[in-house]
Amino acid sequence: MSNRRVVMRARTVPRLAAEASPVDWFDATTPGLALHVTPAGSRTWYLFYRHLRTTRRVKLGTYPAVELAKARELARGKRVRVETQGADPAAERRQARAAESIADLCHDYIERHAKARKRSWREDERIINSEVCPAWRNRAVTDIRRRDLHALVQGIADRGAGVMANRVCALLSRLFRFAVDQEIVDANPAAHLPRPTREQSRERVLTHDEIRASWATWDELRPELGRAQALRDHGDVAGAIAIAEGADRLADLALTGLPERTRRRANDEAKNTDSQQ
Repeated sequence: MSNRRVVMRARTVPRLAAEASPVDWFDATTPGLALHVTPAGSRTWYLFYRHLRTTRRVKLGTYPAVELAKARELARGKRVRVETQGADPAAERRQARAAESIADLCHDYIERHAKARKRSWREDERIINSEVCPAWRNRAVTDIRRRDLHALVQGIADRGAGVMANRVCALLSRLFRFAVDQEIVDANPAAHLPRPTREQSRERVLTHDEIRASWATWDELRPELGRAQALRDHGDVAGAIAIAEGADRLADLALTGLPERTRRRANDEAKNTDSQQ
């Protein structure tokens, strides 16, 4: 990490360049105020100060939510308390965040991180609501230990949901990395948490000739099978079979060229659907 010192102006803050490693851009006119710029381009305001002969820092907010004028105001206010009252803003912030529950953390993760960065944020929200919050909703974030994470993930795997256990494992790593970024915890307890299930990749994908042959077959079907075609194109073979007339014929057409395991699974699902109607 490197440091730079510049006279900041509102119009120049967005231009402070990201480098190959994180950079702290210090404001020459406000003692201790720095904009931390990561290689990915995210920008966070910090106040650096001395407490008990140790250099410490406290987060003031992220840019552009907190603009330069507001960051300077916050930095000056906290520095006055440091110099006149011996305050330790970083410790105060950590104590306040220590009382935050898992439910609070999950809410902040979805609203402030996942929605802004992930198209699949709804899946994260679903997993949180179905697997994480029911187990830990009211527990403090700082009380969660690595053994708790392992117990949760392994419990999901033990009930036969191995793939879901892997998804929860990955989500926990992202969730607690967010907690580190928010200075709620000092380290990520889910870092390198082993996934309990070895997933198998699908056997193969269709060749170009098989895809063209499949399209030609669909073109010959009646117009009312258009919905089934759309489902099939999106991978929902069983759904296509279930809604189409002549399920047996459609299964033969829709599944031509697919691996044997996929054909068996789709036919089984179609039979189950038929028996429930």
